[in-house]
Amino acid sequence: MSYIENCSIPAVWCGKGNIPSRKHEDEKYYIRRGTPYECMKVGIGAGIYSERKKDISSHSLQNIKYIGDVYENNFKKENIHNLEELLEYMGTHSIPQIKKNLIRVFTKKGGIVDQRAYNSTLMFVYKRNFKDLPPCFKIRL
Repeated sequence: MSYIENCSIPAVWCGKGNIPSRKHEDEKYYIRRGTPYECMKVGIGAGIYSERKKDISSHSLQNIKYIGDVYENNFKKENIHNLEELLEYMGTHSIPQIKKNLIRVFTKKGGIVDQRAYNSTLMFVYKRNFKDLPPCFKIRL
C-alpha cells in the first residue's frame, strides 16, 4: 500500500448514483451512503470551508484540510506560522520529533488526537516530496 492509501480518510457518499470505487491515490474514500443528517453536515462543512478559504492567505496553514483557527494557533505555539515553515520543519526534524509535535498540535480537549487533521497534514507534506514521515493513523468511520 502507498503512503496516501495508508493515510486516506474514510467518508460517507452523499451524491447521486453508486458509491465511487476507491482509487489508488485518493485522499478520501467512500465506505457507505450517508444518512440525511450526515450529508447535511458535509454540505454545511463544505460551505463554511469555501467561504473561509476566500479570506485566508495562500501561505496559511488553514489551506490544509481539517486545519482551522485552533490548530493554526497550536502550530504557532510550536513556532510554525505558515506552510513554508511547516515544510522546513518537516525537512529538518526526525520522524519521532515530527510525530510528537503533530500529536501535540492536534490533541483536543480530553486528550483525543484529531486523526483526520493529523493524516491530512502528513498527506499535504508527502505530496511535496517529503518521504521520511511518521505513519498515519488508521481511521475508522
